[in-house]
Amino acid sequence: MNSFSHFVKDLISEVQSYHHTLKSKPKTSIHEIRKRTKFLRALLKFDSMAPPETKTSLKNISASLAPYRDAQVHVETYKNILDQNRNHKSESLEDILFQNSYFKTPIPESKVLITLDSELGGLSTFTPSTPTVEFIRSQVEESFQRGVQALDSALKSSDRETLHTLRKKTKRLWYQLRFVFGDEITYSSHPVELSDHLCKLLGEIHDLDVFAELIPTPNASGIAKFIDDKRKIILPVALDEAHYLFVEQATLFNTLLTQTQPVETAS
Repeated sequence: MNSFSHFVKDLISEVQSYHHTLKSKPKTSIHEIRKRTKFLRALLKFDSMAPPETKTSLKNISASLAPYRDAQVHVETYKNILDQNRNHKSESLEDILFQNSYFKTPIPESKVLITLDSELGGLSTFTPSTPTVEFIRSQVEESFQRGVQALDSALKSSDRETLHTLRKKTKRLWYQLRFVFGDEITYSSHPVELSDHLCKLLGEIHDLDVFAELIPTPNASGIAKFIDDKRKIILPVALDEAHYLFVEQATLFNTLLTQTQPVETAS
């Protein structure tokens, strides 16, 4: 298992590095900052001494950049749909997508940059504690159980919000498992690999669900049916994988977790 303090500090440094490239490479930098702030929020579940303002800063950083990332994803989803069927090209939909101010001006506006500067300034002074391996295991187990609960809800109703909740719980688990086990996993049935693939499937469904709400009514029939048909193909695969991870592999998960090595002492 990695050194918690070093791992967290490295992630904060990476956020700061991408912050410096926001103006030159806004699309990449925004995406990478948001991924790392979510990673950090998942890991701070391990740090019972982390001040609330640190967690709030991470949430604010991610939220301030969300509209820019959402605008990028909407356009990417549209392009992917056209790659599969050019008949769904829509000028009215393109007006909505490409005239979106967050897409037209991908560099965050000044008030967002000021917010980022302020929040990152606070993060730079944060010193992580050194949690015990037992506490880390307990938090990972709790994340796993939250995933089980989210799956139960998704099996009863596969609406947008329920599936998005399952995705968020799975992604938190995935981030925590990456810290515990690392990224050098050699077999596809390992919980790190399973949770990663499940996140991608649920993410694809979420992108389609959100995109469907943007479609102008006159254009709804063709492209909406395309989205609905694609969702129907992905959904059962995602739910099967979720069942495999959270139900069929529960024993393996617990076994692997108890075999993890103690956390290194932070220097």
